[in-house]
Amino acid sequence: MRVPSDESNVQTEKTPTSSEPLIQRNRSVRILAKSLFRELKSQGYDEKQIVSLATELISEVTDRLPRRA
Repeated sequence: MRVPSDESNVQTEKTPTSSEPLIQRNRSVRILAKSLFRELKSQGYDEKQIVSLATELISEVTDRLPRRA
């Protein structure tokens, strides 16, 4: 097997960057949330448990925000 010498042919995993349009990133988050919700429902979680998960996620995010004096 021949390996291309030109590194520009190598594909890398796409990671969000500041140049990615904010609208597309927000859309991706909405799609992820809907998919996660549907998956949790299909696994038998009820709405109260899903709200509890969302609350824990928000808590994790706020715990990591810089503290203002």
